[in-house]
Amino acid sequence: MSRCDVWWTRPWAPEALLPMLSFAERRRMVTIVDPLERALRSTGWALLRVVLADRLHLDSDQVPLGRSCRTCGGRDHGKPYLVGTPSALRFSVAHAGSWVGVAMTSARCVGLDLEPVHDDADPSRLALAGTALSARERHRYDDVDPAERARFMSQWWTRKQAVLKATGDGMAISPAAVVVTPPDRPPAFVAWEAGAAPALRSRPPTAADLLDVSPAEGYVGCVAVLGPTPVLFDEHDGDRVLRRGARATPRA
Repeated sequence: MSRCDVWWTRPWAPEALLPMLSFAERRRMVTIVDPLERALRSTGWALLRVVLADRLHLDSDQVPLGRSCRTCGGRDHGKPYLVGTPSALRFSVAHAGSWVGVAMTSARCVGLDLEPVHDDADPSRLALAGTALSARERHRYDDVDPAERARFMSQWWTRKQAVLKATGDGMAISPAAVVVTPPDRPPAFVAWEAGAAPALRSRPPTAADLLDVSPAEGYVGCVAVLGPTPVLFDEHDGDRVLRRGARATPRA
């Protein structure tokens, strides 16, 4: 059985994270105008570096991380990966509202997604049903109590996005392409919608293990690990990990 660990933390002040970040991340951090977005992103980068540093026996700022965007081919953003190391670790970062999460496993691709629970009257969440749900999922959505539809969509969305982040496609592929179980059933990958496979890759994954996760009341999330074998999931205090990383990292 494989194992997947998930760490959660509130965003830290970016200045406290600087010693844990690479030079490129520090430079990119100052270009993010919105203070909350800057804190969320830099916390995600630092948390990922610290948990990887523990596994690789490196200083956090020396972890060789690269990034690749399937949408535009950019190398300064997108799904992170390890460069020049034989490690089989795979990982995913998510942030939303006032929480940051990192998921990590070995040898199998993983995706983590997180969303605040939207108000039941939120029209933007309701509008997602027309574009994010497959044809078969929309039939199920039509049966949902109208007062619960926005909440349903938040959980449905995270299940789909977790799978698409695990494949590395993310927003490059319509969420309607991946069919998952509805939120009133245990999370599971069902199938790729007809015609979606060529858009993904020549041999898209046919199985994934999903778990609904949440760092706190008012949030829904999901972690997906691709492959047919069961996964043992465990959640941890990421704030404690960051505090340990801050103590271990010498300041310039």
